[in-house]
Order: sequence, then structure tokens, then C-alpha cells
Amino acid sequence: MNQGERMNSASTDWEPMPWNASDKIADGQFKGYDERSTKSIYWRAIRDLADDSKLFGLEKKWFNSRDVVYSLSMMANSYC
Repeated sequence: MNQGERMNSASTDWEPMPWNASDKIADGQFKGYDERSTKSIYWRAIRDLADDSKLFGLEKKWFNSRDVVYSLSMMANSYC
């Protein structure tokens, strides 16, 4: 799909951002999307974290104070 087709497409399985990206950039984004779309993601409830544990170097209370409910991981049984 070239730039003109992308910009005039009403419904695509993926969206190059920004829409006016060059073909080379959009092709790279599509490749990345294609690879990522085949991988599972695992949602984890922040409430399930131990009170003294950290996520991305931040304490559980940091997430709770900002109403963060879930985190996701590419690895089963992992928070990072």
C-alpha cells in the first residue's frame, strides 16, 4: 500500500502514524505491527501486586493514587 492509498483508505487493519509518513516509515511501522499482533498480552490487576512490590520502579501506592487498574506484560505471570 503506498502513501496515497493509505491516506485515502477508510478502513485498514492498521494505521500508519502520522498519515503522511513516507512509504519507508509506514512499511516499518506495519512490519512492527505485524510482528506484535501475533504475540499474546497478559493483563494484570494492580490490586494483585504485593503492597511492598514495585512496577517500573514505582510503588503500588503510586498506581493506586492515579486510579491505574491494570498493567500488561508480554510474559505470563509477570508484571514487567
